[in-house]
Amino acid sequence: MRRNQIVALPTLSPQALAMIALFFGVACFSVGNVITRFADVGPTASAFYRLFFAMPMMWGWGMIFFHSPAGTQRATVSQVSWRTLAPYGIACGLFLGGEVALLHHAYIKGSVGVAIFLNNFAPLFVILGAWVFLKERPSKYALLCLVCAAPGAFFMSGLDPVNGVVAMGEGSIEALLSAVCYAGFLLCGTRMRRYCSSKTVVNWTNATAILMLAPLAIFNQEILIAQSWEGWAVLIAIAFVSQVLGMNLYIQSMGVLSSTFVSFFSLSQPIMTMILAWWVLGETLTGLQMIGALIILLALSVNNLAPKKGCVDN
Repeated sequence: MRRNQIVALPTLSPQALAMIALFFGVACFSVGNVITRFADVGPTASAFYRLFFAMPMMWGWGMIFFHSPAGTQRATVSQVSWRTLAPYGIACGLFLGGEVALLHHAYIKGSVGVAIFLNNFAPLFVILGAWVFLKERPSKYALLCLVCAAPGAFFMSGLDPVNGVVAMGEGSIEALLSAVCYAGFLLCGTRMRRYCSSKTVVNWTNATAILMLAPLAIFNQEILIAQSWEGWAVLIAIAFVSQVLGMNLYIQSMGVLSSTFVSFFSLSQPIMTMILAWWVLGETLTGLQMIGALIILLALSVNNLAPKKGCVDN
């Protein structure tokens, strides 16, 4: 071999790069879930800062990494009636703001691991919402998901009728309500996406959620200002790691990998979060909660692997 000969390094295929992006995207979500516990402001305030700091970061990320080819964008806001977009945009923002705020409350009041497992109930609430409000009859697979997941949520929330414990665990109600809110966001966002680009949906959603969360945090009389530079660093990290880096890596992988595989791999997020919460926060699950976690994962796996009609991707 000649001394000056350059050895070519092996290159990764697009599928391999997408797999790496998906893994780190899900890992970023899990890290963001855990570090939320270190915020020194109120839970609603931390939800506000999460979206507020993320907006300029998302705009910068889009300007640097994404350029839409000419002629590929959907109708712009100027081409669609504001009366058409406004109800969907406001609803998306209210649902997303409610989901983030309730989830942050669940993190503070109870277990991060339990909260994220119950929050992953959202795809099943989408099935119910589509059935009740949109008159979309679910398939047998979807009904099987709901039937299987119900006892899982029962056990994960801390209910233990065998030992006489009938009260919901701390933060479990908020976590389940956050799943309901996220399901509402998915249903409204899907409808809004028919009329405009995903960028427009994100801008409407974030702006509305921020405008809702700010007065809500004041009304709750929460601590609104971080107490130290470390506190501000935590809030910025929550926004960047989870809302910007995690979301963009996740979306990037969806452009290469199948939606079924992405949805199925997303089931690793509550598992990663539970492991991180055990390692960093010292959280543990009871035997019944572990059984509940397995039941929920089984139900979501059926939902993800079933035929698309009547089922909803994570």
